Amino acid sequence: MSKNLYEATILQLKGRALEAYAALDLLLKNPTGIPDHSNWVDEIVRHAKTLAENENAIVKLQQYFGKQMQSPAPQSKKMSASENPEKKEQLKQIMAETLKKRQKELYPVAETDGNPQMVIPTTSKKKSKKSKRDV
Repeated sequence: MSKNLYEATILQLKGRALEAYAALDLLLKNPTGIPDHSNWVDEIVRHAKTLAENENAIVKLQQYFGKQMQSPAPQSKKMSASENPEKKEQLKQIMAETLKKRQKELYPVAETDGNPQMVIPTTSKKKSKKSKRDV
């Protein structure tokens, strides 16, 4: 079975199942919404069977052919950080150091009389113009 045929079959079964679900939803919420139906219980049973059949068919196709139709995941030659504990620890240290540097850049602290105080950086410096009076 080709991958395209498999996917087309799954999509068609899903479409039929959704159609049956929509009919059930409409019948159960507002049975008079579908004209020309007087035997609502039989209609509900019919759509419920259609829904169950299509969903079961999807499950069975996925069970027997799903793994064959999935594209294989690319295998990497390098171990990821989660597989290598040393690499994971190095990454944690690097991230912690980077975080500390960023905090110092964003929130510098000045020591005055032994009490640390946050320094609020200014983004623009105004140049004072000397007036004729100052000269």
